[in-house]
Amino acid sequence: TVHAVMLCMQIAKMLLSYGADPNAEDKGGKKARDFAPSKEIREFIAAYDKSGSLAFEDAPGSWIKETKDGSE
Repeated sequence: TVHAVMLCMQIAKMLLSYGADPNAEDKGGKKARDFAPSKEIREFIAAYDKSGSLAFEDAPGSWIKETKDGSE
């Protein structure tokens, strides 16, 4: 379900932001990334591979909210 995917995304983001290694291997040689349960998580890990923790950052200024009259 969509809720489960969103929850997995939040968990993945938290783990990566705290230094989890998606390339860590288990005793059988499978990497953590091999267990990604959905396409969205795999894409999320790919974005992390490309940009590191910057993949989690919002665009500059996106957190600023404007009022109805256009002022901040």
